[in-house]
Amino acid sequence: MTTSPTPPAFTVRVRLQQLGFLRLALLAMCWSTSLAAVYTAVFRPAEGWGFALGIFVPAIAPVLFMVVMLDVLMCQVFKAEAAAEIQAKMQWMTWVNFVSAMVLLLTWLPLFIRATRV
Repeated sequence: MTTSPTPPAFTVRVRLQQLGFLRLALLAMCWSTSLAAVYTAVFRPAEGWGFALGIFVPAIAPVLFMVVMLDVLMCQVFKAEAAAEIQAKMQWMTWVNFVSAMVLLLTWLPLFIRATRV
């Protein structure tokens, strides 16, 4: 008598393992940059935390957005000819990346609009 393997339960741990370490690191940087947008002003002194929040983090936010959107594209490319199990995994990755990119965009867009009007 053969038994079919039971599919893994879709818990938070399984979902995070499906994302992988590098993608989790990318998403952690994305979300922490989104949280830093709250503390960023258009003009800050160029020293100490003012440099980090006023110059470095706003410069890295568009780069992170592009990298996350590239990951969305690559997930869709890999999903195109994959098996059903891989397609479900890639769909999950695409959804998480897209939501993270939209949060990043919506948190930084007001600051970038104010900075270009000055």
